[in-house]
Amino acid sequence: MAKQVLLQAERRTELKTRASKRLRKAGFVPAIIYGKNMDSVPIKVRSDDFRRLVKEHGRNAIITIKLNGDMSYNAIVKKVFFENMKNDLQHVDFQHVSMDEEIKAIVPIRIVGREALESRRLVLIRQIDDVKIKGLPQDIPEHVEIDVSDMEAGDHVTIGDIKYPEGITPDEDTDSVVLTISVPKEEVIDEAAGSDDEVKEPELVDKEDDDDE
Repeated sequence: MAKQVLLQAERRTELKTRASKRLRKAGFVPAIIYGKNMDSVPIKVRSDDFRRLVKEHGRNAIITIKLNGDMSYNAIVKKVFFENMKNDLQHVDFQHVSMDEEIKAIVPIRIVGREALESRRLVLIRQIDDVKIKGLPQDIPEHVEIDVSDMEAGDHVTIGDIKYPEGITPDEDTDSVVLTISVPKEEVIDEAAGSDDEVKEPELVDKEDDDDE
């Protein structure tokens, strides 16, 4: 389930581009909190604090943003903007959430049991890395799992086949294929080559006989 963590923040009063550049040089990242039935709140948070929070708790953590040590908001990370071609934080969008209203989120799909496939010389072909889901903020998982250890060649898993935590449902086409199980291509070729009942011997030509003629 989603973890609830604390993040200290300060309100921003200067909103121009130059002010944002000064904030970044000082180790802050400009951000905003928005949501239903509220005015957007421009804030700044320490870049190191934000990076540490995401690394330790993931993008779907429920964050209690403590503003100027007084007011607080429950929020999730909605969007993170980086400078092109670099890993420099430019801006963060936080979405204010109510603990009794559903939200939408994107969570990674974790595959377990690969070793069992490899031991049987089977190949996993993955087509989707994450899934869109919806549910109460406190029920949003860090990831969902697919166990492939008992799968055989020709089997596949769709979005609808995934086992979701109680209260969580997929928010996209449930028929979309996440992964399929296959055999290595070289084995398919070998089987096709060996399917004939009779293998013809190569015809030999006697060069000396050719010269005598």
